[in-house]
Amino acid sequence: MVSLVKEDGGLAPLWVTVPRNVAGQVGQMPNIGAAAEREAVMTTAMEMPRVQECAVASCAYNRANDCHAFAITIGSSDHAHCHTFVEMPVRGGIEQLIAQVGACSRSDCRHNSELECHAPAITVGPDNDMADCMTYQSR
Repeated sequence: MVSLVKEDGGLAPLWVTVPRNVAGQVGQMPNIGAAAEREAVMTTAMEMPRVQECAVASCAYNRANDCHAFAITIGSSDHAHCHTFVEMPVRGGIEQLIAQVGACSRSDCRHNSELECHAPAITVGPDNDMADCMTYQSR
């Protein structure tokens, strides 16, 4: 695993699949074409910011101040609302999982670049609405 240094100085893991020859040694890629090479050989994944805490106990994804949705979406035209927030009598999400920020439409936030959150982690709690991103900071 390789770590990628983010603008804020934090590290994000970066996984890369490296081609190997028949003996299992790192080798040169055969000439199979750029599109096929990208599709078949190289896989990268960057970790998204985690939801470090969610203080919205009434959300169906919240268990003990942890959000268990796979990913959340942040943003509204006038504030940093958590669009994944839902009040229901049943609990949802994946118990073994802690949510990540999948998308953020608050382009005026200092942590936002190309509609992606680049904060190390966020917290969600009541602000303008019942569930807002408390990490939001205007530029």
